[in-house]
Amino acid sequence: MTEQTNEQIGFGVSPEAAIEQAPTPEQAPFIAPEKPAETIAAPEQPAEALAAPAVETAPAPVVQKSEMYANIDKILSQNLGELYAALNAGKQEKFRVEGERITTEIERLLAEPKPDVHKIRDLVSGWMTSLEGVSKYFLEEELKIKVGLLLQLKKDAVN
Repeated sequence: MTEQTNEQIGFGVSPEAAIEQAPTPEQAPFIAPEKPAETIAAPEQPAEALAAPAVETAPAPVVQKSEMYANIDKILSQNLGELYAALNAGKQEKFRVEGERITTEIERLLAEPKPDVHKIRDLVSGWMTSLEGVSKYFLEEELKIKVGLLLQLKKDAVN
């Protein structure tokens, strides 16, 4: 019944027959035992040689800013030097990064045939309101001046 069960399962050989058919140690091919990884000795090298090789990193590529970008940046930074200097280092960095972002966005908007003045005004307004301790009247006046100068820059670029 064991043979029938094994044949039904698909083995086809009874356990007793499998033992009789197994190769003896003299007949079995030689298989070398595996050595653990830590027992394989590497050639002796100083510790400095085993450290990761020093890779020289190139300085960050300097992105060439267009003349339009430089002019927009100059307009946006007018009359804000003292206010910028009054900010702490963390806020200065955040203000600078945001200024670079909106400068790029304004440059893109001014490159369009008909720039969206409201969008430009909103960008500049949002950026300038992040300054602390500034009168809203000063911000409104600066906003009008900056948007007017940006539109004049667009007119001059077209001509």
